[in-house]
Amino acid sequence: MLPFQLERQLFFQREMQPDGPRGSGAIVVVFFCLLILLLPSCGTGRLPPCVTDNMATGEKVVRLKHLERASVPEVYVLSGRENTPLRMVLVCETQGYNGLIRLCATLDLQEQKIVAVNILEHQESANYGAYAAENWFRRRFAGKSVAKDLQVVKMA
Repeated sequence: MLPFQLERQLFFQREMQPDGPRGSGAIVVVFFCLLILLLPSCGTGRLPPCVTDNMATGEKVVRLKHLERASVPEVYVLSGRENTPLRMVLVCETQGYNGLIRLCATLDLQEQKIVAVNILEHQESANYGAYAAENWFRRRFAGKSVAKDLQVVKMA
């Protein structure tokens, strides 16, 4: 046999063996491809933009379902590299005058203060409740202590 024919014969023998190097490798590759395709649908879900916008590089996020209820349907804690809780992100819902208002509140767990309040969606009229979505209104909450209740002040 010529060296080329011998090499070709050995190549096909390796390919046809189910436990050969190529056979098991192909099974592993197919397995990982299926795993990558199926993982997003396993219930882990995607994080809402209000959570990812608050994340810094290297931070981890954990959803705390045991703290969730009807008015606070999503609660997340963002932790640093040493697993130290840094911020809490709460997605809250309340009834407005014209419908549901969804907002995102970010709390600094180290300083015990409100970092930001963002309105995610609302149906309020431009001259009544839509002011809550404007920067001048939302900035009022930044830096407030989470230990004190906020006072309602009606504007005339």
